[in-house]
Order: sequence, then C-alpha cells, then structure tokens
Amino acid sequence: MKKIFCVILVFIIALTLVSCRAERTDARAARHKGSVAESRVRDRRKLLQNSTNDENGESDKDGGASEDPAETLVLRLAEVHETGYPTTLADEKFAELVEQKTNGQIKIEVYPDGKLGSESEAVEQMQVGTVDFARVSLSPMAQYEPKLNVLLMPYLYDDNKHMWKVLNSPIGQEMLESISSAGLVGLAWYDSGARNFFLNREVHSVYDFAGARVRMQNNSLMFGLAEALGCQPVDMGMGDINTAIEQGILDGAENNIPTYESFGHVKFAPNYIFDSHSRIPEILAGSGKTFEKLSDDQKKIIRECAKETQEYEIEQWSEREKKSRDTVASQGVNFIELDEQTIADIRERCQPLYDEFAGDYKDTIEQIRNMAD
Repeated sequence: MKKIFCVILVFIIALTLVSCRAERTDARAARHKGSVAESRVRDRRKLLQNSTNDENGESDKDGGASEDPAETLVLRLAEVHETGYPTTLADEKFAELVEQKTNGQIKIEVYPDGKLGSESEAVEQMQVGTVDFARVSLSPMAQYEPKLNVLLMPYLYDDNKHMWKVLNSPIGQEMLESISSAGLVGLAWYDSGARNFFLNREVHSVYDFAGARVRMQNNSLMFGLAEALGCQPVDMGMGDINTAIEQGILDGAENNIPTYESFGHVKFAPNYIFDSHSRIPEILAGSGKTFEKLSDDQKKIIRECAKETQEYEIEQWSEREKKSRDTVASQGVNFIELDEQTIADIRERCQPLYDEFAGDYKDTIEQIRNMAD
C-alpha cells in the first residue's frame, strides 16, 4: 500500500513540475510575442514618420526640418484642369522657374485633373498645409474674403482689357493680398475669359432663363445671379454636369469656352449663350503654413516666378480660347448672341446684387468703372 502511495505521490510531483515548466514557457512566449508585436508597431510608426518627414522635406535623422541647403524641398500644387490647359501650363511654368531659380532647392510637383480634390478642397488643404499651392478660381476664394466679391460682380467690366487694367492696378494688388486673412498667400492673377451660360434650351430673352436648373459655382453671389435671372442654382462638381443634364437633373451650367469644350458639354447642352455675365480671374495661391517654413529669399523667388507666369498664362489663354471656339463650332454648337435690349434687361435684374454683395465697397466699384477706356 505504501509503495502504491509513493508511486502516486511521485507522479503528482512530476506532473506539477511539467505544468510549471509549461506555464513558464507560455509566459516567455507571450512576453516574446508581445515584444515582437510592440516592435512591429514601433517599426510601423517609424516608417510612417519617415514617410511623412520625406514628404514634408524633413530629415529622418532627427525628425526636424532639414537645414541642408543642398536638400530638395518638394512641394505640391493642386490643379483641377487637365494637362495642356492654359492654367496647367502656367502651373508647370511656375514649377520650372522656381526649381531653376532656387538651384534645385525647391521642386514643385503639379497635380492636374483634380487629383488633390476640388478647388474648394484645395483651399482647405492649403489652410492646414497639406497642399502647398493651388490654382483656384476667384469665386470659391470669395467665400473666405467677402471683399473679393467686388471683382465678381456681374457686368462689372466692359471687356477683358478693362479687367486686366484693374487687376494690374493697386486695387488688384490689394485684392490679391486680402486672402491672407484666410491663411493663404496671393501670388498672381490668371485669365479665365468671360463666363457664359450654356443650356439644353435656346435663350433669346431674359424670360427664357425662367425655371432653368443651372449648375453654378459654390458662391453666394453666383447663386444670387442665377436667381435674379429666374434660374434654379445647383451646387455640384464640374465632372458631374454632363450626367446630370442627361438625367434631367440639370438644364445647363455656365463657364468659359475652353472649359465648355474640354469637359465635352457641347454634347449635352449645345446652346452657348454669349451673355458675358462675369469675368472671373483665377488666383495662383500658396499656403501660409508652407510660407512660414521658407526663407525670405525663397519667398521672394516664388513671388517673382509667379508674377512671371502671369503674362505667359494670358497668352496661353488667348490661344486656347480661339482653338476651343473653333472646336465646339465643328461639333455643332449653337452660338447665341443676345441683343442689346436683352443684355439691358439682364443688367437691370442683377443690379440689386451690387447692394447685397458689394454695398460696403461702392467707392471701389466706382473706381473700377472709371478705369474703363
């Protein structure tokens, strides 16, 4: 009996020892597994940090901004138009000049086709510093600085020459600098011609606009313009216009001829009405947060290069405008020229917009009108 008891006791002790060793092994394995997991997390964090540093032109050695003057700082420029469009060509010219004049210290990568988002999204990204530059229409910019509405007023200019006389004057410079209130840096003006309505119906009097559902730029003044003509303004992306017209959601939109041609609108809204309701220039802008990281010399070079591209873009625009008009003419567009009475009726309907959107800037409006030849 004692022998049996001893055998059982030895078995229990052995089993206990094996169990303890197993627990210690499992604990070591768990600690090792946890150590590996933590290591992998640290590795992922380090990789992400290095990637972010590389994109921001920062050194992966100390996590700070590089002070090596020979190191290239890569910046991003957002553009919604396609490669070969006048503003895109000017963007690329700007990038070329900056890289050349900074001896390769700054390289600007241009992202066309809206790859970095819409114009409004580009503005928001510049404000937080995730996009460094963008070519943006003045219209969405006016949402951040009401003073810019002055330059958007319908039938403000007699012609393109009149507009450029204003933009190149102290008034234009003041307006360009005003976007600093939104954390942006105004660099140069670009041309975008006259904006006209295009619809799936013919328009020969102001009354023909009644009830038309028209895509307008995301701007209170532009919505007010549509409503003054009896239209129903709709906010949507430019890339959705054709489908919306085809599905009966829209009757048309408004824009310049190159944009009308490049987006293929003629197939869906073949009536292009020359009302020239507005001449809305474009702005080449920079991120205030990006500029804070640049030296004074770099800021100066960027401003000079931007101004240099202004005349280049105007020339490119003029050539493209003629080409686009010929292209849509060959595609069956119905160009409609409005008579003087209709234009007068439209102007009359739009007059209340001056009090609503530019009431505080009547003196500036008067100065602009007096600059006409």
